[in-house]
Amino acid sequence: MNVGEYLYSRKGYQSAGISELSRRLLNLDPLDRESKFLFDVYSEKYGNKFYEMHPGFSISAFSAFQLKELMLTYDHDTIVSVPMFCKMSGISVNEVDYEQVVIKLKPEYNNEKFLDEIYKEFNSIFYYFENIMPREDVTYDNKLKL
Repeated sequence: MNVGEYLYSRKGYQSAGISELSRRLLNLDPLDRESKFLFDVYSEKYGNKFYEMHPGFSISAFSAFQLKELMLTYDHDTIVSVPMFCKMSGISVNEVDYEQVVIKLKPEYNNEKFLDEIYKEFNSIFYYFENIMPREDVTYDNKLKL
């Protein structure tokens, strides 16, 4: 099972990917289900929230991302699933701002015709939502009289 599949599995839901340095310093073992660490998440909305997490895996690099191998601060990179990120942040999946979406296709779908169809479908969905969602800089005049 690869990292992406693991994070979205039943076993990986309460897990996080951590740096190899964090795993060594905290003496964590991804193979031991009793091995846990306390994950502190800060948000403007809720302040500090703490989650007991299982180290699902430890890595030094993930795709184009590098995980820190230096102890410069107490902040460390952690990889969690999108639903877990939303739970921790107190937002819905629809509120997540994506800078980039990467899709891995099965070999039989990895062709120009299918990619064109996906591209057209994505554009139509994004265009639709772009037109119905209010811009952030719009102000509303509430005419309701009490």
